[in-house]
Amino acid sequence: MKTAIYGSSGIKIAGDESLSEKLPAHILLSELPIMENGCLYSKLTDGNISLICADEKALEGFLEKKEQSKRITKNEFVKNLLFGTVGTDVKSLCGKYGFLFDEVRRVFVAELNEDISSYVSVLEEVLAENNITVVALDSFRIAVICLECECEPEEMANAISATFAELNIDYNMGVSCICDNASQLSEAFEQALSAIRVGKKLSYSGGVWFFSNILPELIISSLPQDAVACLKEKAEQVRRSLDAETIELAEEFFKHNLNISETARYSYLHRNTLIYRLDRIQKETGFNLRNFDEAVALRIYIAANKVFR
Repeated sequence: MKTAIYGSSGIKIAGDESLSEKLPAHILLSELPIMENGCLYSKLTDGNISLICADEKALEGFLEKKEQSKRITKNEFVKNLLFGTVGTDVKSLCGKYGFLFDEVRRVFVAELNEDISSYVSVLEEVLAENNITVVALDSFRIAVICLECECEPEEMANAISATFAELNIDYNMGVSCICDNASQLSEAFEQALSAIRVGKKLSYSGGVWFFSNILPELIISSLPQDAVACLKEKAEQVRRSLDAETIELAEEFFKHNLNISETARYSYLHRNTLIYRLDRIQKETGFNLRNFDEAVALRIYIAANKVFR
């Protein structure tokens, strides 16, 4: 039997002199352990690579044990997808664990104020539909992954929220944008976490935060300090000009894409009353909300007041 140890770059650190001083490039790019030409290549816990050259039957038995020891459950695999620790061969691993690769999905992350261990099975039961995966991320966060075609995101968020409300649990929830395949799940997961992080600044009582709906707040929260001062000053002027009820009306107008009829209907206002109040906003702030660019500017200043308060 011949053995050797190689560093993560493939250069031999120690071992039999007759073995190569450097590993082939394809070995470094492969998922280990693998057996090739009577040699077994395995990844060590410190990141180095071991090479054993021996009888092939003995090596096959050893390889089988190694594969069994590293086998994980499907949920653990999905968790690794979210954390971005699967590696580069995502598509083939999805096939191995029976997780569809080329599907459009969305990630919901719920952050609870208590240990989640007793609630994962409850969510699995409530959301017992095809292609929905519930994953315990750590002691206080749960991820729900579902196919975009299976349900509306608002409906899924409402179902999760209703479950926590029935259990009398405080929570914050972030909802990602859609991702086109399993390789993008880690990016979607980061979006959901960012939505929670910024959302908690906007409301102390918890809530559901869609990443796509709070983009101004997300951008503002990541601005460098030297860019914040001017924005703060103008945002403060807007805050002094508008009361909470007027700001709420402006946000409803943004929500309905600057559509006067839709906003009036959802706000239970007469159309003329809404127009009058929009005119008042323009008089108080200088921003005409029926103009897209000016509406965007006011949306940013309102968002800044929430982030900086």
